[in-house]
Amino acid sequence: MPNALADLHCHVQMFAWQPFSRRRLQRFLKRARELGLKLLAITEHADAHGFWRIFEALENLNWQWEGMRVLSGAEITVREDGDLLVLGSPEALCELGGRPGCWPTQRGRPSLARLLETAWELDLMTIGAHPLRPGRDLSKLPHRLLKQLDALEINGRELERVHEVSKFAAHLNLPLVGGSDAHLTRHLGTVVNEVPAWVEGVRNLRSAVRSRQTRVIIRRVDSLPNSTPLPYPCLRAPKP
Repeated sequence: MPNALADLHCHVQMFAWQPFSRRRLQRFLKRARELGLKLLAITEHADAHGFWRIFEALENLNWQWEGMRVLSGAEITVREDGDLLVLGSPEALCELGGRPGCWPTQRGRPSLARLLETAWELDLMTIGAHPLRPGRDLSKLPHRLLKQLDALEINGRELERVHEVSKFAAHLNLPLVGGSDAHLTRHLGTVVNEVPAWVEGVRNLRSAVRSRQTRVIIRRVDSLPNSTPLPYPCLRAPKP
């Protein structure tokens, strides 16, 4: 069977303070399906005003949209000023949200160590989001903890850092995954992952990523279906 495409970083709210819009969510799902995605991770900021309403709406859709699988996830900012994408079963995400010190609140953010420890317990996949972004630079965090991540991200909004992120991933001996970091529907699919056809959910996605059976594809979506690759069309983290 042919490989499938997955976008692992997507926001359906432009700003965290915005109220949830079911219509906006459906526009994202429809656009992702038009782009030929088999998997789309909705990774809204965990402290977003409408986070759990988004979650509830996707539960009502049974995490499906016209044959496309929607993965449950969140983007969580840790106390040390870095961002992680956390993907897993809806039940595990709900449990993470209910555990003290594991979810951002008005009282503070979770520590990197605490979040990684709990994610491991709950069988959640963890990805270092836009790892070299100024102000959210993961390279300044303890590398012994970062090596516990499942992957680092090639971010669709920061393609100028592709080579630096690739080198950093090699230093940590971590694989690369891609995410558009879309906040608008037109940004969806700019960076995707080619994954084996047998990948259906987070558990086997995680297995495929960790065994380096996936690759990152950077593409222009304004010319789909005959898309023109950008200068770095296919990426895997080089060996350290």
